[in-house]
Amino acid sequence: MLYVGDSIATETSSALTYFIHRSGKARLVSSTRSGAALCDFLRPDRLPALMARTKPRLVLLQFWGHSSTTTGCTGSGGPGSEEYFTRYLSAARQTAQQIGQEAKRLAIPRPRIVWILQGPDRARPDRVRRLNEKIYQTTADEFGDLVSDAGHQVSLAANVYEVVPNGRYRWTAYLPCDETERRYGLCSKPRTFGGVAQLHPDHDPRQLCSSTSTILDRCTVSSPGVIRYTTVIAQTVIETL
Repeated sequence: MLYVGDSIATETSSALTYFIHRSGKARLVSSTRSGAALCDFLRPDRLPALMARTKPRLVLLQFWGHSSTTTGCTGSGGPGSEEYFTRYLSAARQTAQQIGQEAKRLAIPRPRIVWILQGPDRARPDRVRRLNEKIYQTTADEFGDLVSDAGHQVSLAANVYEVVPNGRYRWTAYLPCDETERRYGLCSKPRTFGGVAQLHPDHDPRQLCSSTSTILDRCTVSSPGVIRYTTVIAQTVIETL
């Protein structure tokens, strides 16, 4: 299968590869670019070329929703503008169509797409809600594909001790440690409020890797945010295969 995306895809690719390979059901190939938007991969030398090389059964798409501040193909509208959402919806539909067309050209079954739903944006909560619900979910429904709600696990909706109104799109730096984090020493602050896991490093509210010490932006340390995020994606994949 093919894992395509931005810097979040880069920092989660090693963990996701481990979980997928451990299942024995598939092999994962990653192609990621920091700051990339979905439309950046529509060029013939990108997503079509990746499909020709890998002939995947599944294509996993991880895009936080970068805009014109980091990539030009999203137009001049800033993040959360109407132009931004219009262009992202167009890119999502083009991506689904392009994958189908390339599969037909390669004479392989059309791979199913897994659209990965994003975690909360601290600065613009409604941006991610619309991106997830009105673009990724809508496009998946239109083309018969899937979503994987990895972002739920790094939101306040994942707080098992409290029901938080609109928690799915409320950002948090910490969540109560789960059983896995306690078992494997990933409970970042075991003596704080009964034990909490740090989801983002102090310097970056989007990044999931606990350390800035990375190799080519890949996460090289065990990080609660990365593991929570990739566990959900892996579960979606394994249940689909």
